[in-house]
Amino acid sequence: MSVGNPEKRDGVLRVNDSGVRQIADAMPVLACTLTAQFEVELATQALLDYFGVTLDELKNWASIGVVHPDDLAAVIAKTGYSAETGESFDLEYRCRRFDGVFRRLQARGIPFRNLQGQIERWYALLTDMEDQRQAEEALRTSEFNPRIARSAPSKSWLVCGDICFRTRFPRQTSSLRSKLPGPRRCPSWAQRS
Repeated sequence: MSVGNPEKRDGVLRVNDSGVRQIADAMPVLACTLTAQFEVELATQALLDYFGVTLDELKNWASIGVVHPDDLAAVIAKTGYSAETGESFDLEYRCRRFDGVFRRLQARGIPFRNLQGQIERWYALLTDMEDQRQAEEALRTSEFNPRIARSAPSKSWLVCGDICFRTRFPRQTSSLRSKLPGPRRCPSWAQRS
């Protein structure tokens, strides 16, 4: 398959090969290209659907409320820094989805440079991180038990939740080992027994 060269007509970048656009839109990827000045140029249909906006609306992302107001200044600062320095960016911030719910997204972007080393455009990929962050937080809160933390001797730690407890004091570890039912024992303990 040959990829056509992009052309600009009426100030809008168009790809000669419609197959490239079909492939990009067939993938559930939140991706876009930006000009060297960080203006949205092209976006996948999945990205437009995620935000519930048109491409023309997305071009004004900083002013249409897509980015959470508390995160907007930091996003503008980081992307402005990348535009000035040419450094790739990787940041996480909250964005408003099509249904009005704010979700955490990770945005990563890399510059595309011409033969002279000048940035022609940026390629950006956005990943919805909300479910992962909620799962991490649930794991953190479920693993932390203040009663166990206060009573645990120094140099001890929890592994696999409250099932596997390992300490530098073998006698305590042995007595705990004997109290755990067989199938719930940590595999590393079974090997040492």
